[in-house]
Amino acid sequence: AGNLAAEAAKARAALASGATGNAVTSLEQASALFELARHCIGLVDVVAGDGAEEAAADPECGWCFGVVVAEIIANSVAAFATSLDLCDDGALQFLEFLSLNLDNLAPHLFGGLCRLGTQLPADDTFTGNLQSRLSRALRGICVWTFVALGRTVGYDRLSGNVLWEWVSADPSWALVLVRGALGMSANDLCEVQVASGDAEFDAVVVPSDLPKLRRAVLSAALGLASTDVAFGIPADDLEGAAVTIEMREAELMLHRAEIAVAVVSSNALDELIMTAMYMGGQISPAVVSFFLSIAQPELVNEPAWASSSPVLEATLAEARRASAIFLSRFEAYSPQVWRLLAAAPEACGGTLP
Repeated sequence: AGNLAAEAAKARAALASGATGNAVTSLEQASALFELARHCIGLVDVVAGDGAEEAAADPECGWCFGVVVAEIIANSVAAFATSLDLCDDGALQFLEFLSLNLDNLAPHLFGGLCRLGTQLPADDTFTGNLQSRLSRALRGICVWTFVALGRTVGYDRLSGNVLWEWVSADPSWALVLVRGALGMSANDLCEVQVASGDAEFDAVVVPSDLPKLRRAVLSAALGLASTDVAFGIPADDLEGAAVTIEMREAELMLHRAEIAVAVVSSNALDELIMTAMYMGGQISPAVVSFFLSIAQPELVNEPAWASSSPVLEATLAEARRASAIFLSRFEAYSPQVWRLLAAAPEACGGTLP
């Protein structure tokens, strides 16, 4: 607690010095706010095991550090992300450091969001209110993480490759971040930052580019199934790779199977589809293409290379299991998907892509 208070005091001092025109650069301010965020994220190591009942009155909630810790982390990442607006140089190194710190948080964030969900409890009980606060705080961490990433690399460059690198090639971590960010509204972000008695939202920070952020996050998620991400090299460089076509096909098949399982395990389908419907027809072809690529309907046929080795046979079996798992969950969204399909021709100039 003493270290955290000291870092908070340093951050306030850096911000105050910059506001009064003293020689404190935007990079120094970002550095101070990063250190604050780092110490806040480190609270999970200090209070591990405490606050589970306060968090959600449920030992299976997936987040065992209390509501207040989640809110502290969300707001510290928000402060750091906001500082990147004014930080022209050196922001990338802080972003890399933040990624390393968030890696330790990933399994807890995944567990909390997957078990709590993004839909807030309808009841107004003590437990329901705690669950609402915790859900908002965890989703707030996801939103401000993407704000930091998008404002550093540029939202137009927030691709599937960038997201894949940010999450260290972990599809479940990628999809839970996407789910949390897409399921968060501006009002939810305000609720995380203010005390319960401040109904006027007197002092809150909300990304002014939230719609742009949501579009960039969705586009990055849709890019996770691409060959660029699967192979780690641009698609037009594949011919020079020293592997067989059969191995490439198996690698792509397994990668897309992993993405499909991650979409299901993170419960991200609802947010992906609802966000796509909200954005309209222009995004529809990309969304439908993404779902088709991870469903892999072509797996009903036996690839010519499947029986060439036990490894390839096992890969095909694993991919088919993943496809079945995904399609069993995806079936419930048939009406929404048909609406997306109906909007695709208009987005493509009157013809199907």
